[in-house]
Amino acid sequence: MISVLVGFGALFVSLAILSLGNGLLPTLIAVRAAIEGFSAVELGLIAAAYFASFGIGCLAAVPLVRRVGHIRSFAVMAAVVASAATAHALSVDPWSWIVFRAVAGLGFAGLYVVIESWVNELSTNENRGRVLSVYRIVDLAAMTGGQYLLPLADPAGFELFSVVTILIALSLVPVGLTKGVQPGPVAASRVRILHFFKASPLAMVGCVVVGVTLGTFWGLAGKVAVDAGLDSTGVATFMASAIVGGAVLQLPVGRLSDFFDRRLVLTVASALAGVSGLVLAAVLILGATDWMLFAAVGFFGGLSMPIYSLCVAHMNDHLSAGDFVEAGAALLVAYAVGAVAGPVAAGALLPRFGPASLFIFTAAAHGLLVLYALYRMTRRAPVPAEEQADFVATERTTPQVFVLDPRSEADLDQPAEEDRGDDDDTVAPASPDDASPPDAP
Repeated sequence: MISVLVGFGALFVSLAILSLGNGLLPTLIAVRAAIEGFSAVELGLIAAAYFASFGIGCLAAVPLVRRVGHIRSFAVMAAVVASAATAHALSVDPWSWIVFRAVAGLGFAGLYVVIESWVNELSTNENRGRVLSVYRIVDLAAMTGGQYLLPLADPAGFELFSVVTILIALSLVPVGLTKGVQPGPVAASRVRILHFFKASPLAMVGCVVVGVTLGTFWGLAGKVAVDAGLDSTGVATFMASAIVGGAVLQLPVGRLSDFFDRRLVLTVASALAGVSGLVLAAVLILGATDWMLFAAVGFFGGLSMPIYSLCVAHMNDHLSAGDFVEAGAALLVAYAVGAVAGPVAAGALLPRFGPASLFIFTAAAHGLLVLYALYRMTRRAPVPAEEQADFVATERTTPQVFVLDPRSEADLDQPAEEDRGDDDDTVAPASPDDASPPDAP
């Protein structure tokens, strides 16, 4: 672990600073929007704009990095994101903020593509698992810490937007001063949605549902917390509790799926996530204590966030050896689709039914996933536990992170095998052209 920190120090310091700013900004936007009287629909559109452009940026950033290199790309994207953050304080208008968040989504996607592809290049098959673990720890710790920057100043002022701008600018310093050699060209991934839907319909649908629920949470939960009467520290704790809950429960839930039918674990996790959403709604309606609210949202995060990784693992159980990284890109697109739709739909509910309706909405989405998972269990025999790939907690950032995942070692070292298709959905063996990604996305 120490060797990983030393060898990847500059990149991880840049990641930490970047994630601090990226942790603060969406929460600040939700809180400031509530102060300014933005409607829930407008806030939902602001969140949807970010997720849509982030998904596009994950693919669009690859040609830029190939053309000008990692450090120049990082500098360009940092300037774009820093400018977008400052712009929020200069023009406090929902339609302007939709544009600013869309620009920030493109920029953040490019920044994470640079960092993750660079980390991939420096990693080896022997240390990829440790590197991914440290990457996840640094990212989650910084995202959690970013929440607690919110009480440093009045969200109604410009100071916190300036803090985000400063952090994004400072994230360039470690990368810009590194003496290491820049990596080679970034690998591009095709997005064959239909191909991977046929390989595992449940994984694709599950990622859409996760996008709906978590996109809704990240986009609107800050407003719900403000409407519930929490101050800045309370809002920060509310958001941080969900992140910590997801970090704590992700591995235990995933390890269970290594020993049982993964679909069953996914079904139970989705059902419990739905129940936790209903509990959260009840806590909001009854006006319980702040600590009850924090505990409830911690369980919500702990039960809902691992579902994405379960979907990735389930997909991997039904792939040929060389498809894991490309499938990761398809799953990220599915997540982005849900994350665009979720905040818009939930935003239309909040004015009519109040803050509790946000978590009733997520509970309904989790309930639909439970029903679909039960249906899929009638259509396909389970993969024996001894044949399942090991669970690995997965980041929802860019397709480059899937190259870092230890399960992608098969992409490099093993010959391709036939896909394990559904009993009712036959997947054709991959052609030679499908064995590796093309030069362009």
